[in-house]
Amino acid sequence: MAEDDTSTSPKHANARSLDLDIGALLISERLVGEILGWDLVDWSAIEPHQGRKFSFGHQRKKDPSIYEQLKPLFDRCDHDKKDFSALKPSPIVNGSLTRLVGSLCHHIGMQELTLPESDGSSLKRTVEQDQLHIGVVERVLARIEASAQLRKRAELLKQVAAAAESELEKHFADLINGRLENSFLPGGHLDPNKFNSLRDQARCRVDEMRLLNERELVDLSKPHPALDDDALIRIEMARILLSRFPYVRNYELMLLAELTMLQQPLTPRFAPEQMLAAKGWTMSTALTERLDQTIAEIDSHIGSALESKGPLSLQDEGRTIAICGSGPLPMSALFLHLLTKTRVVLIDNDQEAVERSRRLIANLEMMGIIRKNSLTVLQRRADDVIFRGTQGPTVSTSDMEVACDVVLIASLVDAKSKASIASQFMANSCAPELLVMRSATGLSAKLAYDPVSTETFSCDNLVYCGVTVPATQVATHLNRVEAVHRRVICAASPDVLAIAHPDVVNTTEVYRRIPDQKGRLNLHVEAFQTMEDWIEALERTARTLGS
Repeated sequence: MAEDDTSTSPKHANARSLDLDIGALLISERLVGEILGWDLVDWSAIEPHQGRKFSFGHQRKKDPSIYEQLKPLFDRCDHDKKDFSALKPSPIVNGSLTRLVGSLCHHIGMQELTLPESDGSSLKRTVEQDQLHIGVVERVLARIEASAQLRKRAELLKQVAAAAESELEKHFADLINGRLENSFLPGGHLDPNKFNSLRDQARCRVDEMRLLNERELVDLSKPHPALDDDALIRIEMARILLSRFPYVRNYELMLLAELTMLQQPLTPRFAPEQMLAAKGWTMSTALTERLDQTIAEIDSHIGSALESKGPLSLQDEGRTIAICGSGPLPMSALFLHLLTKTRVVLIDNDQEAVERSRRLIANLEMMGIIRKNSLTVLQRRADDVIFRGTQGPTVSTSDMEVACDVVLIASLVDAKSKASIASQFMANSCAPELLVMRSATGLSAKLAYDPVSTETFSCDNLVYCGVTVPATQVATHLNRVEAVHRRVICAASPDVLAIAHPDVVNTTEVYRRIPDQKGRLNLHVEAFQTMEDWIEALERTARTLGS
């Protein structure tokens, strides 16, 4: 079926719109069945349309849903002892997690339309695909909100997925460490023959990618990290050694987008545009223009307080990032170090996770893939750690202090700990400049990860600046006003500092600590009744700061 051209008659356009609505209905019900249970599908809505070209697809009515596959295993776990080994990798667990990630990462809008295909590496959905994608997400979210049983299953599925993800990382940390120690480091000594073979393999892959102009960084993240041949070879060696973990590439792609975000101008936004949608405000082009102009004025005034420091560059020697909730298989920390010159402090309260990550780091240090003493693992509760910027005193007064430039909080860190860490940035003038929190939106926020509560983590001196968003979760053919009305994220929003690859599930929000501004801003959106009131308050603050 070809795309309609500009001469499409109103009759055909209306028919096409109806087809899109029916397609969204069928796909959304299929997702409900596939993920949460076929017994909860609204079959009465589906049956009248079974004969249409938007068929229900490869119906899996007889197969258990993802929820029905995983819940019995979750029930067998010892929750009091935090023993979730029943969810360790197995054909059932692996298959269910693959189906869940596929449901969240898919270009939903491409499933049922016979339209020109996209390579999936960038935002190339057509208008119709975009509309279908938005319609499916809206319907699934509405179905979950309207049903107490669906809400309960969706919330439980998040807990199951988190436990299964932890068991997955533990399993592959043991597997990878065992391979390194048995094959490359027998008896604690490096086998030069196997190491040289690995390095030659990595060098060949780098050379091949260079010849093809496909160094795997092209078109994924800009500006690209400045990497020499030795760094590229070490990255490729790490990829080879870690490749048994099924989501290693997802982590690398997510981190590339986050690095791109951190190199953008970090303008205080005070609230994401999704919060404007949640307020139900009427947004217009005129209000949008006033908002952008006023925020730019405020940023020009408060940004001067940080100009003397220069822009944050993770390529500079001496930069440090702390990662809270680093886990047993610290993919983010490893690739962060390999892609930049950054030191990384890993923080996790789970003793087993700490032991596994220390073991992996020690093995990779012995092989020369990561530099010694560049990655440090601390067993701590993240909300007990005192974070301070590197511009303050250089001597720590407590083993609970961590000096760093950026704090990154993983998705699975609980909301209470996230709030506690954010409160440090609000109250402590010596805190680091940037706070980065992995979050979720759309279906991911309902079915996989808890979203960050932006209004809770914002105050007058810690302000929201923007977000990275997976390509599958961005509306590509809506302007900002339409996107706010539809309660979705659009590519034109100044909130979007980077767009991640479609294989990424998480969003990532960045907050900036504004020094010497306490008590002078108080401009976060939840305190106002209308958008006009909010913008007027922003304008008054811009005038005050300017004077």
